[in-house]
Amino acid sequence: MWILTQDERFWNVISYIIKVTLPLVKVLRVVDSDQKLVMRFLYNHMKMAKEEIAYNVDNDQKRYTKIWQIIDNRWDNQMHHLLHAVGYYLNPHFHYDDDVLTDRRIKAGLMECLDIMVPTVEERCDILVQLDSYENEVGEFGRSLAIGTRKKKHL
Repeated sequence: MWILTQDERFWNVISYIIKVTLPLVKVLRVVDSDQKLVMRFLYNHMKMAKEEIAYNVDNDQKRYTKIWQIIDNRWDNQMHHLLHAVGYYLNPHFHYDDDVLTDRRIKAGLMECLDIMVPTVEERCDILVQLDSYENEVGEFGRSLAIGTRKKKHL
């Protein structure tokens, strides 16, 4: 035991493991919490965890790319649900200053969810017109109160 703990390589590996797992443990703690509605924040928490992992390893792509691939594979195959994408897309906390409008997977999740949940093409078209107002801050969405509370309202 003494020989192992004196080996610098051992401690470098332990340090790396902590740097790449701690952000994921934070996400698990949030998801396991009963205090906040998590669905509309989960997408962002996963994105932030990946960014934190990269930061923790000094943004060295060689050190985080494989971890990101594992996370993306798990997310795409087990954790990603249409409602997570829709919750992220519709959450004003992230919608206007993030990559929500440019991430094709999020928009595709929204469209697929509409196809499943909204029975007629006419109703889907009405929703898309309203979403256009939301995206472009038209009407009620453009009021100073709506803009001012985006980052303050969490529930």
